[in-house]
Amino acid sequence: MDTSVNNAVTVEPLGTVSDLDAAGRRRVMSTDVDGVFYTSRAALPHLRAVGRSIVNVGPASGLRGDWGLAAYDAAKGAATNPTNATALDHGAEGVRVDGGRGASNGNPHIA
Repeated sequence: MDTSVNNAVTVEPLGTVSDLDAAGRRRVMSTDVDGVFYTSRAALPHLRAVGRSIVNVGPASGLRGDWGLAAYDAAKGAATNPTNATALDHGAEGVRVDGGRGASNGNPHIA
């Protein structure tokens, strides 16, 4: 292994903060946040040995937000700082950690 690409995502359930139940929110957080954490942790020993990279793919929603996607937006935002922290913690070991950002969902209010 020379690169780990973390791109797992679930958007469902859709809803606002007042609509979502705890189980639905936890399901999104488990996939979108815990997935990045545990995959990165498992990959790090291999990546340290070869000096390669982790790429955490995330949409613009992780920085801004969208209507009706409260859990998804929270999860994507929650993956941003750990991406930066992992880069700081393991860069000196030769592991590069990048966070790729995609486009918004077409919301005209998001630049």
